[in-house]
Order: sequence, then structure tokens, then C-alpha cells
Amino acid sequence: MQGIRWLRRAMKTGVWCSFALSAVAAVCWYSSLSSSATLRYVEDDRWLSVRSDVGVLSVAHAWSYFSDDPEPNGWTWEFLNHELTNGPLLGRRSTFWGRLGFTYDLSVVRGSEIAGHVQTLQVPWWSIMVTSAVPLSLISVVKLHAVMNRRRRRYRVLHSLCPRCGYDVRASKERCPECGSGISLADTTSSGDQEDG
Repeated sequence: MQGIRWLRRAMKTGVWCSFALSAVAAVCWYSSLSSSATLRYVEDDRWLSVRSDVGVLSVAHAWSYFSDDPEPNGWTWEFLNHELTNGPLLGRRSTFWGRLGFTYDLSVVRGSEIAGHVQTLQVPWWSIMVTSAVPLSLISVVKLHAVMNRRRRRYRVLHSLCPRCGYDVRASKERCPECGSGISLADTTSSGDQEDG
């Protein structure tokens, strides 16, 4: 019994987490179509950047990075309109996944003003929204299936039918002649009470 309670609690938690993540992804996707948001962390010669822009979430990481105009260490947050940005970190690629918005790039930057290794991953917001909605959909289908099974069983019991196969068991005492499953005393009593009423 404890296991069933724990499973129900885990399913409810999964549904709410899935719904919340899907809703956050939808809001971020919509807001990225009109503006760009960038969260950046800098520490000496390394930096990590998370950027939402034009329906795409971009994560970039750089190491052994040198610049003539270094940024201060710590967290920075930047929120800009699209007129002031140049779009996603990586452009659309000609591959199948690139056309869908998935891109990955590992490059070495060498120049007079900046140098370093930069690794960039881009994922479209719609894919995050769809992926986070999958558990919600699966759990909803499982719950709907369980409700339909309960209703079907209740209908069969009330109409003196076998709860398993639906065969008429009014003339049977212990077992269904069609599928051989046992007929409980509660099933026959509830159907008899329904007929008397």
C-alpha cells in the first residue's frame, strides 16, 4: 500500500514539474522572439554564457580565453531588444538538425584582440517545451486508461457481466464460463441488488 501511495505521489509531482517546465519554456520561447536575454559568468580566463534569442537557447563555454578588454569576474545579466543584437550565437546550418535549430560548435579563436577555445550549443525552445510535455502526456494517458477501466468494470458488474471479458454471468455461480475468471461474491451481490431495485 505504501508503494502505491509513493507511486501516486511521484506521478503527481512529475505531472506538476512537467507542466511547470513546459510553461516556462513556452514563456521563454515567446519572449525570445522580441528580445534577447543573456546570463554570463566570468572567472579569470573562463566564461559561461546562457542566452535566449530568436526562439533559441544558446549555451557557450570558453576557456583559455584572452581579451584586450577583459570583463570583470562574476555574474552579469543583459536584456536587449532585437535591434541591438545580432541574433543567435550560431547561424542556421544546412543539415537536417541545423534547419530545426539544433547546432553545436567547437572553435579556436585566434586574433589580435581575443583568443581562446569556445564551445557553443544551441537548442530551440520548442524542443524543450515538447520534451517537457511528454511525461505530462504519458501520465495523462495512463490515468485516462485507468479511469476507463474502472468505469467499464463498474458497468459490467452492475449489469451482471463478467468484469474481465463482459460475458453474461447471471446463470454462473463461481466462474465465468467464457474466460474462466472468478466471480467474487461482491460482484454478484451488487448486481443482484441492482436487479432487485
